[in-house]
Amino acid sequence: MSDTPILARVPDPRRYFAMLDIHIERSRQDEQWGGPAFDDMHNPMDWIDLIDVQLDKLAHEGGPGVEADPVTPDHDTELVRQRLVKVAALAIAGIQSIDRLQVPT
Repeated sequence: MSDTPILARVPDPRRYFAMLDIHIERSRQDEQWGGPAFDDMHNPMDWIDLIDVQLDKLAHEGGPGVEADPVTPDHDTELVRQRLVKVAALAIAGIQSIDRLQVPT
């Protein structure tokens, strides 16, 4: 076992923190929606639609039916980052569900 702190051994600590934030969001989503039992009711197209909703919110922060300016280069990067974390967590949820439901051949 190395005495070197873990972050010193990580090639890019920003990747570690990004993955940690995605993991935290994934856990939050499981808590909110009920976890695998809920996720596994979705088919691959559902996951694409769910991710598309988040991307639309990212492009037009404010949500469906709310007039908002499109994202511009000077847009709040923290809001963009938060939405991308949600997208990544949803993608992982979809991958996990597909893997659970895949029938072995």
